[in-house]
Amino acid sequence: MKSDAHKPFGRTYGYLIGVLAGAGIGALACVCYLMLIAPKNDALPQTGSTVYLGESLDRTNTEINTANTVPHEGKLTELDEYSSNISNSAALYTLLARSKERKLAQLLQQSTTIEHDGRRHEIQSAIGRRYAEINPRNAIRRLTTLPESQRHSFVEGVFREWSSSNLSNAVKATASLDAFLQISALETIIESRDDLPDDVIQSISKQVGYEKLGLAMSHEKQGKVLFDDPREAWDAIQSDEIDDIYQLEAIVRLYEKWVAQDGLDVLSHIMPFSSRQWTISREVLAMIAKSNPRATYEYILNSPSEHKLFSLVPVLTVWAETDPLDVLHAITKLDNSIDSGHVRSFFVEEWTKTDPILILSQIELYPAQLRRLIAERAIGAIASSSPEKAISQMNLLEEVFDDTSSIA
Repeated sequence: MKSDAHKPFGRTYGYLIGVLAGAGIGALACVCYLMLIAPKNDALPQTGSTVYLGESLDRTNTEINTANTVPHEGKLTELDEYSSNISNSAALYTLLARSKERKLAQLLQQSTTIEHDGRRHEIQSAIGRRYAEINPRNAIRRLTTLPESQRHSFVEGVFREWSSSNLSNAVKATASLDAFLQISALETIIESRDDLPDDVIQSISKQVGYEKLGLAMSHEKQGKVLFDDPREAWDAIQSDEIDDIYQLEAIVRLYEKWVAQDGLDVLSHIMPFSSRQWTISREVLAMIAKSNPRATYEYILNSPSEHKLFSLVPVLTVWAETDPLDVLHAITKLDNSIDSGHVRSFFVEEWTKTDPILILSQIELYPAQLRRLIAERAIGAIASSSPEKAISQMNLLEEVFDDTSSIA
């Protein structure tokens, strides 16, 4: 007969056996659930994304399909099928990621026919980055297949990628470029590698042959143009012995802040200007005119500057983007004290290059004394790219002018 002293142990042992058995049955049940029931949930859409608490699972099939779609024929024109910019860009980068060198060459050639400047720049830059990832030296050789006006975008993409993967080789490769593209490549390298210390930037700039450009960009990186006192910033720029052309963007931004703070009178610091400073002044005046073109025009008109002719044209060109008729009426009222004939001629020359066919279609809306000048310049702009279209437009002008012989 067993003693009562052993009963507590027996009860405890039995209890443990029961717990273990229960746990085993529970684990077996979980395994059965995963094997037999859970697979049925495979029919749910797989988005490829982690879903967090509170995040909606309600994504449309269109969104899911768009994210995983690439142009099936591999042509840039197929990108137009995407209604949103995000889907369009996603399809572009997916296409490029799947493209090898031969395909990239084809896409680059296709890109040259894209009419929208901003979109073409984005695509050519992206192609350049992918090309540099595969074979940067061959990417540089591809430059000759592009129109000269479109090479900047491609170079920007190539050197943005190349300077990250092999900075030394990227810098050496700039030697094969012409002067304009060398500057573009150097700017891209410095901007994309903003982790580099100033002494390295200076060394690279010197190697490429544009030491002052590197110095100017280093100054800008240090935030010199963001001084609380724009006059102090302007004095610093004027005394730094760096050619202003290398600091164009910084100067334009400086004057934008300065005019907003102190008004148009600050333009007196950049007017009058020498012919050497024309590029700088033109960009500054065009930028300021964007916010209030009429006020900028009237300020220059009433200023004592001897260079009103050069100062007015960039302002008038910006003004014409929004109110061309106001501009035309304004320049008909100019007196001869500022060589009004040249102002009209220079402005019309620049303006008619923007959209000559549209301008000609509205010729009867313009002041009568300017119509023939506008027609002459617009026909010349059209003829430079398409003589056939120029002839066609000339025929239409016969309904407006009794004699079109001087226009041709």
